[in-house]
Amino acid sequence: MMAPRITAMTDKAAQARPRDGVLAFLPALALALAGLAALSGHALMRGGASGQYLVLTRPGLPDAMVIDMVYRAGGGVMAFGWLPGAVLTLSDQPDFPDRMRRAGAWGVLAAPGNLGCAATARGGAA
Repeated sequence: MMAPRITAMTDKAAQARPRDGVLAFLPALALALAGLAALSGHALMRGGASGQYLVLTRPGLPDAMVIDMVYRAGGGVMAFGWLPGAVLTLSDQPDFPDRMRRAGAWGVLAAPGNLGCAATARGGAA
């Protein structure tokens, strides 16, 4: 006589395992995302070199218009970022961020770190 085959429990356990495996990674994923957000926030909010700014403009705005906008606000363009509308600028005017916002910039942030060998004064880069 053959023993009855018991499969109902093993089938249910096998079906629950893949889902349990994914759920086991959720705390690690949440911790990784929180760490990434904290590092990104720190990198963007720390003080950078004096006079260097990250300017965010409307994506798709022609480069010539952005250069003119920065020049009229009392600054110069160091480089265009790889994100559309992101521009690295340099200015020794203390009201440069306000003037850029009035000119139409979406945001002006102090550059996160020294983003190049440039100085706002004739004394040279520090």
